[in-house]
Amino acid sequence: MASTNYDASMTDHSQILVSVECTGNVNAESVRYITRSLETHRAVVINDAGCTINVNFSRDASQANSSWGGLQAHRQVYGLIFVAEAASPMESALIVDKYNKMKEGYGAGLYQSRCIIFGIDTAIRSSHSNVFQFSSHDAWKSIDYDIKQFIVSIYYELETKRHKLLQERQGKPILILAPFEVPEEKTVETDSKLFRRKCLGRHVKHLGDIHLLLGLIPESLQYYNSALDILLSAGDSIWVGAALEGLCVVSAMILFNDRGLGKDLLTPEDTKNTYALDPRNLSTKPISGISWADVKKFCIPSFKELVEKYRESIINYSKLKTVAIIELEACIKATKIFSRAKKFLEASEFIQNAVYISLSISGSDRLKRYSKMGDLYKNIKFKRKSFFYKRVAAMQCVSPQLENPDWTLCSTLLMEAIMSLASDSKSFPNDLNSNSWPSVVQRVWRELIFALERDGNRPLSILHLLHVFLSMFPFMSETEEREIHAILESFAKSGKDVQIQKDTFQFELDFYKCPIVKAVLPQVDDDGYRPIKSNKADDQQSVFIYTPASYKVKEKNTQKINFDWCVDTPCRIDVEVHNPLNHCPFQVQEFAFINESSVDAPFETPLFSFSVPPQVTSKVTVSLTPLKPGLIKIIGYKFKIFGVQAECLFADSKHIQTSEIAINVISGLPFVKCDFTGIQSDYHENDIPEIVAYIGETLQLPFKLTNTGSCLIANWDVTCKTKLSDEIKLTFERDFGKMNLLPGTSVALPVKIEPKVNCKITKAPFSCTLVLKYSADLKWWRSLEVEVNFVFEPSIEVTDLTVLPSEDFSNPKCDLRVTISSHFTDCAKVFWHDCEDLNASSSNATIPAKCIYSCDIAVGKMDLPENVENIHDLRDILASYIEKELDVTWEMKSGRRVHHSGVASYKFSMKNQDFSKMVNVPIVCSLSKDSTVDEGVDNVRPLAEVIRFGFDLYNNSTAKQPFNISLEVYQDQQNGYLERNLEECVLCLGCTNASVDVSPGELFEFPCEILLLKEGTYCIRAVYTIILSEKSGASSGTIQCYSSCVTITSES
Repeated sequence: MASTNYDASMTDHSQILVSVECTGNVNAESVRYITRSLETHRAVVINDAGCTINVNFSRDASQANSSWGGLQAHRQVYGLIFVAEAASPMESALIVDKYNKMKEGYGAGLYQSRCIIFGIDTAIRSSHSNVFQFSSHDAWKSIDYDIKQFIVSIYYELETKRHKLLQERQGKPILILAPFEVPEEKTVETDSKLFRRKCLGRHVKHLGDIHLLLGLIPESLQYYNSALDILLSAGDSIWVGAALEGLCVVSAMILFNDRGLGKDLLTPEDTKNTYALDPRNLSTKPISGISWADVKKFCIPSFKELVEKYRESIINYSKLKTVAIIELEACIKATKIFSRAKKFLEASEFIQNAVYISLSISGSDRLKRYSKMGDLYKNIKFKRKSFFYKRVAAMQCVSPQLENPDWTLCSTLLMEAIMSLASDSKSFPNDLNSNSWPSVVQRVWRELIFALERDGNRPLSILHLLHVFLSMFPFMSETEEREIHAILESFAKSGKDVQIQKDTFQFELDFYKCPIVKAVLPQVDDDGYRPIKSNKADDQQSVFIYTPASYKVKEKNTQKINFDWCVDTPCRIDVEVHNPLNHCPFQVQEFAFINESSVDAPFETPLFSFSVPPQVTSKVTVSLTPLKPGLIKIIGYKFKIFGVQAECLFADSKHIQTSEIAINVISGLPFVKCDFTGIQSDYHENDIPEIVAYIGETLQLPFKLTNTGSCLIANWDVTCKTKLSDEIKLTFERDFGKMNLLPGTSVALPVKIEPKVNCKITKAPFSCTLVLKYSADLKWWRSLEVEVNFVFEPSIEVTDLTVLPSEDFSNPKCDLRVTISSHFTDCAKVFWHDCEDLNASSSNATIPAKCIYSCDIAVGKMDLPENVENIHDLRDILASYIEKELDVTWEMKSGRRVHHSGVASYKFSMKNQDFSKMVNVPIVCSLSKDSTVDEGVDNVRPLAEVIRFGFDLYNNSTAKQPFNISLEVYQDQQNGYLERNLEECVLCLGCTNASVDVSPGELFEFPCEILLLKEGTYCIRAVYTIILSEKSGASSGTIQCYSSCVTITSES
């Protein structure tokens, strides 16, 4: 046998072999035309016979293989189609002569043949009936009819042979010989029983082959069983193996319901099927004399028995090395049968046996053998075995013994070897774990890259090298990683780009794995570029709108980001990029965003390049400028690495939470730029002005605003965003709500900042943000935030206040002793208001740095307010009144240029002060006119004389006033002590206390009588307590006052 058919399958046994020969100057188009036409006639229905025959049109059939038709009928070439092209009758005659010689080479076994010649006018008829001449492909109008008639003719020839063989069986059949056998008439007795059995057994087996070719499956099954019984008794091992193989093939066809045109390899449908004997799997043609019971008896019922029978057949083949090719093809066919039946372990045994079959073959056949072994192993899911044999086949292509190594075929086989390990080309080799073959696969991949380099296909080698680098860098050592990175960098520096061709590069480059883009965040809150849509409800009430302080548009775990933007305004988008490589930096070139193709809103993005160090996450900012109004949908990003263009979608990334960035682009809006002109301040590193302000000082902060846009600004709104709302006061000198600002013009925005006197003093600066909103038409606004830091320093403080004593409650003024502290590092001048100082120039003082100054200041008493419920409220009201009356201000020069001025802060306490001397009480108390004593003189009276006197209390207010009054008698010891324990010295004869309510304008008389029992000087006065509120207790809601003192001296 000339060569092995590594594509052999069980369907070959049921197909009539027709050789297709293309010779001469026939072009590829003619070959494709003939091939397409023949493929449509692989199964032909014989109407007269009521059956279907199958045809195998082969371009590899040889005359040497055809000589084995006696042993296996499907190897016999029964038909020949000879295709050629000729330009002249002479050339046509030479082609016909070559055709006739080829027919003679096939011998008598060739039943039908046709010679098809293109390029000759159909008017020139050939003298041979089997020669067809056509000027072109279109000229052959009856091609389908002619091919079918050709096949039908072969069928009837075979049918005739079948009947002839059936008749010979009745007589004395001749011995059918294989090519390696010699006639035995001289060495063996032809009349012996053993010889007759051998002749009959081979004859019956050949009948089974012919019936199978004619589509008579039940009959062939019966003949194979009969031949097997006869050949076993004759000890004809090779033919026993052939009969067993025929029996196995027919049984498999019945089990698979495959009559010659079925599948050879495992398909998804086969994984769902359970194969069993079924009468419906037989031919629909009536079977005379053969029942289903007989078929079930002859057929091998299960795949378990089928394995044993096929193994027995191959063992018989192995007894003779001459039929090693038949043995090898039987192993291939058995592997395909059991792989289709999902018997993978059994199939692997037959492949392993095929490996050990020794053949004297050429290098090309050895290469094909290893390659097909790899395909078979891949079909039964033995991926590593397939990988091994494909690699061995690849190495055969470039063996050192070859003069012309085939690097193209080597790279193809290496690619098949790598793909044999992959369940999915998109995920491979990412699905390789550390326990698999990453190092081996990486080595073979390097061999593939080397083969592509030797083949001159450097772009494809770079793609594979990049794929290895992106997919297998976790398994690489530092040396390997740096080596591959250096090669890729060298190619990138050459300036050549690589285009990915899907027909030559089957893998998906995992650009999501390296580099890793973790987040894409638009920066829509910076620099005041973002437009803000107006609130219609607010617009109906005012030209100003309220905008929340936060403009965040992306919530956590959202899938889409939506925001508004303006034409011709750059939008910054931050991209977080991580380099997962362990040792090498990653250079990203021409980074840009991908817009959805269905959206007609172009934008301009400058190509951005950057480098990320190993194991580092970098944040890069990409600028995007919309060119016209509309909707922009950013769905991914693109970049170039090592000369390869990459495109990635947000939706396919495992790291990016965002699936889409939708930008609603509106028409242009004005834009305001702020300058800090005229501000006396220091600046931080982040260019935020830091302003030093003294407590009580009022600063003017004029901001210069410039309209740098192309639209008129007609509406303004200014607000403050700060945590210091209780500590500072901001005011604006002008109302900008309706002021127009033309493009290119500027305006000053004076702002006053005033720290309150109770502001907290801290070392850290306070932050304040001015929010300036402006618009052209009230539909869309822009917001500018100006951040300023303030540092508050202490200035002048009134730290203590004491009320000087006074016995005259009718005096409208009171004297205060005020203590003033200076916290300045320079001298400060302090001013105050004194109601008794007619010359204002004397109501001031210069206080040195860090000093304390005290002075006496007269202030007017405060009228007691109405509806004061307790003393605490009165204390607060009185403190505010005193601060207003004192009106302490200060001036200070820091250096030569800076002048500071402001109001003092008040830190004094009113807790222990005598309020009766600071307020005008509503009750006026005086000595009655009919009293026997006088005020301001020493009244001398004898002992034991009744002294009569009284007090008049007048309500000088506009409200009814409740109060308590009592008589107090004491002796002044002239040392600050008043002796009130005088029960043995003074006897009170009249009323000593009372509680009354006096209406406005009314007078209440309080008469008193006393008797002095011992000599001495006594002081007498009325003590009246004004009740502020009936709801309050006596201690918290009253003011105690005293009348003028009356002095009485008693003598014996």
